[in-house]
Amino acid sequence: RFVDCSFERCNLTSAEWRGVSLNDVTFVGSKLLGGNLTGVRKTLLAVAFEDCRLDYVDFGGLDLAKTRFVRCSLLDATFVGTDLSGATFEGCDLSGALFRNTNLSGADLRGADGLVLDPEANRLQKAKVSVYGLAGFLTKYKLDVE
Repeated sequence: RFVDCSFERCNLTSAEWRGVSLNDVTFVGSKLLGGNLTGVRKTLLAVAFEDCRLDYVDFGGLDLAKTRFVRCSLLDATFVGTDLSGATFEGCDLSGALFRNTNLSGADLRGADGLVLDPEANRLQKAKVSVYGLAGFLTKYKLDVE
């Protein structure tokens, strides 16, 4: 059980998270490569990530509403069935990340690079996106956007 703490410059690659409680936990400059966070306790889950490598992490089914991802690498991360409403992705690389049945309502996606998602398979009401990021919402239509 971790409450009101910070993991700084930690290598937590492939750590086992089943049954772990994360309440007001911040990860700074840490690696969680290939981690599967789907087993964390859902009650009182509150985390933030800054300058982290979160490539291949499975966030599926978690309530990460209002979570801040700042300058993180999220290559091929999985967000299937995840609540990311009001979340922020500032300076993040989301190349290859999978979003399906994800709640991104009110999320700030303006600072995300490599974002590709299907607007018909995710909730996006009032999400903030940049004009440059809109092409990633049209990928499934195979349009030539210039």
